Amino acid sequence: MDASEAARALGSIRTEKKAAASRKNGQLGGGVLKPLVAIHCSCGVEGLDGHKSTCKRGRAIKYRRSKGLPLVMMGTQVTPSDPGVSDESAILLAGQQTCP
Repeated sequence: MDASEAARALGSIRTEKKAAASRKNGQLGGGVLKPLVAIHCSCGVEGLDGHKSTCKRGRAIKYRRSKGLPLVMMGTQVTPSDPGVSDESAILLAGQQTCP
C-alpha cells in the first residue's frame, strides 16, 4: 500500500472530532446570497417574473424560489413564504422597480 492509499483509507475514517466539525459547519448554513440587483439582467424585464431562460438574474430567481431561499434586493430580505408580501412588493420594499 502506497502513501496515497493509506491517506485515503485513514481520511475516510469517521472520528468524533470530524463529526463535531461537520455538525458545526452544517449549522452555519450556506454562503451569503448576492443581491439580485448585483446579478446582471440581460433581458430587461421589470420585476421578478418574465425573465428569459438565458438571463442570469432570471435563473437566480428561479433557483431561489425552488429552494425556498429569500429573494434579496438591495439589502432587504423578503422570503417567499412571508404572509402578505408578494414578489412585486418585495421589489418595491427594496426600492428597485426595474432591472438595470
